[in-house]
Amino acid sequence: MISKTKVFKPSIRKAGFGDLSAIHSLDQRLFPPGVRFDFETFYFHLVDPASTILIAEEKDFIGGFVIFERLSSKAGSIVTIDVTPELQGRGIGAKLMGAVSKIARHSGLRWIILQVSCENLGAKEFYEKQGYAVTRLLKGYYQGREDAWEMKRKLVN
Repeated sequence: MISKTKVFKPSIRKAGFGDLSAIHSLDQRLFPPGVRFDFETFYFHLVDPASTILIAEEKDFIGGFVIFERLSSKAGSIVTIDVTPELQGRGIGAKLMGAVSKIARHSGLRWIILQVSCENLGAKEFYEKQGYAVTRLLKGYYQGREDAWEMKRKLVN
């Protein structure tokens, strides 16, 4: 665990097999059952050539990660972004989102989409600051009970 006052200056790197337990544990900590992912989902994204898992790490401490998935020749999707609660609001998420945007642009993609719970106003605001805009409402997106906003960002090459 890291203190809320310590400066955290992570490097961003691709995840490896040795990171799966740590990122799975972080996701379990942040999301409720039905929203969080099982271990097999992380494994799938690690080995799937269309997916990239990036980690924000300093001195073997994983402060956050993002899963990005290429959907087509023009679009990709943020599957999830997780930042440990002690580091939220300190630029880690923005750094991860910037790294994903760079990968997507270099891959020739034009759009990145994501979904966020309509109840998670803090995350929606964060995505808007990253250049995402709401494109539509997805009724019952989370287990048929909770609505989500679909958000999209156009990439400039």
